[in-house]
Amino acid sequence: SLTLNRLLSNISFHGMGMQAYCFWNTTVVNAPYYGAYFVSQFLGDDGTALSALSSDSGIATYAVYSSSSTLLRALIYNSNYYDGTGTRTNTTIELNGLPSTIVSATAVRLTATDATVVIEEGNEVTIGGGMVFGSGCEVDGNQVKESVAVSASGGSVSVSVSVRESEAVIIDFTE
Repeated sequence: SLTLNRLLSNISFHGMGMQAYCFWNTTVVNAPYYGAYFVSQFLGDDGTALSALSSDSGIATYAVYSSSSTLLRALIYNSNYYDGTGTRTNTTIELNGLPSTIVSATAVRLTATDATVVIEEGNEVTIGGGMVFGSGCEVDGNQVKESVAVSASGGSVSVSVSVRESEAVIIDFTE
């Protein structure tokens, strides 16, 4: 007969060890699951077009648009590696030339202590500073949205967000 442990081993396909790329094991939801959830949140179910806005020095920016070409969200990902040693660099990213119809913006951050985080060892990954997952993949806690300043100039809008190494931010735009 198939035990729950064996079933979970088959589902996670990499075994039940400490592999950093497994979504879960028998006791915790691992860091990659947070990333998958975060990207799903960014893509949403209301967008119809995805665009890469830029990629420079380890920073990538993507956008999701509605069927009427309205900018809904942007994702900024800082892939510069932070392993927990030394000083963690903070990079400020400006998105310029945004539609003048944008009146406000909020941000939700995917962050952890470092890129090598192992949740089983007591480390934490959060979405929005307060949302984590329980051992059964259930949401525990709430996402806190950060306010993002919107600057209008010359018929277009700009926003600016800081993103640390090994961190990502979703910016939600409101017209």
